[in-house]
Amino acid sequence: MDKLDPRGQIEFDLDKHGFYIEAASKELKIDWRTQINGTTVRLIGREYENKRLPKDGEFTVPDPPKGRVFRYYSYEILRPYQVWGPHK
Repeated sequence: MDKLDPRGQIEFDLDKHGFYIEAASKELKIDWRTQINGTTVRLIGREYENKRLPKDGEFTVPDPPKGRVFRYYSYEILRPYQVWGPHK
């Protein structure tokens, strides 16, 4: 069961539920414009058994923790999140 944080909110356990996502090749990298909260993507691939860091991982911290890695070989954007902006 997930723990409650000091505010009484459910604390998401990344060791239990979190994954690093890794593309099988550079051609399969998901376009950065689709990486918006609300976009739904279906990934087809496999999970590695041992905890490790993803290949070609881009991290903002110098020594990131090892974790579960899911390598995808195909993806499908099921529901793109729309961003409204000025018309040009």
